[in-house]
Amino acid sequence: MQKVIHWSYLGERAIEIASLSDEPNFYVGLSDFLKRKLILEIEDIYITDHSITVQFKFALSLPVDDLIVLVEGYDHQDDVISNQPVISIPICYDSEFMMDAQHLQKQLNLDFDSLIELHLAGSYRVAMFGFMPGFPYLSGLNDLLSVPRLATPRKRVPKGAVAISNNMCGIYPNTSPGGWNIIGRSPFKLFDECDDPPVRLKLGQAVQFCRISKSEYDAYLGD
Repeated sequence: MQKVIHWSYLGERAIEIASLSDEPNFYVGLSDFLKRKLILEIEDIYITDHSITVQFKFALSLPVDDLIVLVEGYDHQDDVISNQPVISIPICYDSEFMMDAQHLQKQLNLDFDSLIELHLAGSYRVAMFGFMPGFPYLSGLNDLLSVPRLATPRKRVPKGAVAISNNMCGIYPNTSPGGWNIIGRSPFKLFDECDDPPVRLKLGQAVQFCRISKSEYDAYLGD
């Protein structure tokens, strides 16, 4: 049975196509595929963990039906999507950094060691960026760690805080307000406006956390 493609207009120059796949790399591959179709005259493409939004240079001149036919013709298996190596991100679970440890243990009915073990064992992938420049939404969080956002967001979440919310894990690239549950902290630099490119991670890239001690964390910052 042919899969129904859900789409909607976002103004006169953009179309959102949603719920095609649960795999982040599918949307990365579809984006690359559509960008190669010069007839579309695409200005930009925006990817989330469940949708792709195509923004055109001009008011829509190509019938939507023709665009959907192109999407239907995309064969994900034929595209080389993500040839970036798995990136290892250090994380420290010191009590100073694991700011929501007690809340998480009570909410999830897990002890401290089980929380860390489940989080480290996750197979993560960059599903999208949002909230602030360089903030990665990482899919692959274990279902046993699924927990709602905090009822009252913090006014200040420190740079490098690693946090979880619902089915996602995220890392704060800079100090900001935030309402995710903080499980640790990383010295890994996610965003630097002086770098080219400024964002260290890439869409679809696989991520693995590796545990470090507080002294190792301090040494990272001292490099």
